[in-house]
Amino acid sequence: MARVGMRATAAYIYIRGEYVNEHKDLEKARKEAYEAGLLGKNSCGSGYDFDVHIHYGAGAYICGEETALLESLEGKQGKPRLKPPFPLMQGYMGLIRHFKPDLERRIMERVEKELLEAAA
Repeated sequence: MARVGMRATAAYIYIRGEYVNEHKDLEKARKEAYEAGLLGKNSCGSGYDFDVHIHYGAGAYICGEETALLESLEGKQGKPRLKPPFPLMQGYMGLIRHFKPDLERRIMERVEKELLEAAA
């Protein structure tokens, strides 16, 4: 639901590299979701495309800090960035141009609209 409200087209899952069995389980679950039509083009028959990307990090503890996580996702060493800009304002790879403080309200409005349309 948050995907629809945010108009997101992708999700990024970050998992530490030493979790080998969890990697396999996560890849299997993602593959099953794509095969079932829950992810990918026209996911869930919603008219929206949504992809999930799995990123395997080096397992650095510091990647729990948001800017270090972004650095690792971008292929750099997972070290914290100087702030500002804050990740909430800039996003992954600078993709967020304008942060709307009413994001939660917009998500709920979008979800309610989708539920009403589906019930009609």
